[in-house]
Amino acid sequence: MKQILLSVFFAFMMAGCAKTLPITPIDAPVVSASDGAAYDAGRDASDADMKSEMPARQQSNKIDVDIKVTDAATASGEIQKLVTDMGGYVKSGTASHVIAYVPADRADRFLDRMGTNIGKLRKIDRQTTDVTDTGNDVAAKLESMIAVRTRYTELLAKTTDVDQIMKIESELQRVNANILALQGQLANIKTQVQYTLFNIDIDDTTIWSGVKTMFKTPAFYIILVPVVGLLML
Repeated sequence: MKQILLSVFFAFMMAGCAKTLPITPIDAPVVSASDGAAYDAGRDASDADMKSEMPARQQSNKIDVDIKVTDAATASGEIQKLVTDMGGYVKSGTASHVIAYVPADRADRFLDRMGTNIGKLRKIDRQTTDVTDTGNDVAAKLESMIAVRTRYTELLAKTTDVDQIMKIESELQRVNANILALQGQLANIKTQVQYTLFNIDIDDTTIWSGVKTMFKTPAFYIILVPVVGLLML
């Protein structure tokens, strides 16, 4: 029975390419394009759409920033608001550190506004990674897996044997799980290309900030131990 099933399956594989099924859309943030039009990174996409949306060269960008401010908590809130105003989203935010994603074409404008309106930028470290090969590899695997799903779906529609139906449905579950995983990888790569990742360290200039810095310095404890020892004599 297994040999019959495999023979029928491979016959379909050799019969030529059939129209693939639509890809399940991936949830992603909605931002405005540079021309003002709304862009939904998670909209429904056909196979052709997914290919055409990937640029010829795909680069992910990361920027590490140190910013000096007068009040860290206030500055953190202003930075997070600025991220949203620029069409990005905040991954995490505290009084001392913000991790956020800003549309790649607005990254420089975001830096300018932080340096002008919020505080003094002391360090800007840019890192760029080419993800072209990774993106193309995942897209090719996804296209191939969708084709396999189509073959199984067609085979299932023509099969009446209960054992064969159960085996095909089991394979369809496995294939669909792989498709979802590949879709997630491709969506993540697109996010890396469309958004710039910001790691923002926030330092304030208040007296308490200086005290906190002092407590973090090893030299402080080297001096403190002998002093405490003398006081205890």
